[in-house]
Amino acid sequence: LSRILPTPLVFISGYANTENVFYCLNSDNSIVMSLLNVTFIKEPAMDLNGVKREAFTLFWEKVMSLYFKGTTTYVPCISPAIDESIYETLGRIMSHGYVMVGLFPALLSKTFFTALVAGKENVTDNDFLEGFLDYVSSYDNVRLQNILGECSTQQSFCK
Repeated sequence: LSRILPTPLVFISGYANTENVFYCLNSDNSIVMSLLNVTFIKEPAMDLNGVKREAFTLFWEKVMSLYFKGTTTYVPCISPAIDESIYETLGRIMSHGYVMVGLFPALLSKTFFTALVAGKENVTDNDFLEGFLDYVSSYDNVRLQNILGECSTQQSFCK
């Protein structure tokens, strides 16, 4: 496969450097049609997918706090300060990482991803509620669960 597709080499200096990966995939849309070789500078290792997997994992750990919001699971942060093209690039990086090394950002909200892929009409009210409860802090989750429990108890008395 590497004889058919070009294989760009991505150098990453330091574990917190997402800019190199982001710039590389944002500046050239065709790169997601290529295999990728990743090298951490000053760290000798052959990239037999382990280095790529580490690079994508570190990338998503850093990016989640920059462009996503949540506590246990994350959804995209919608803000006028964040250009829509960033999310298109993140989508390309997500699909490329999944195709290349089978890595998917596990912290991404299952409800959000299901709505994105299957359409929000295929997500039930209960799915949205569970997704929201995963999104809020554990303290707020407990409080909301108590309130919901009280509401359902009161509704059963009113029937």
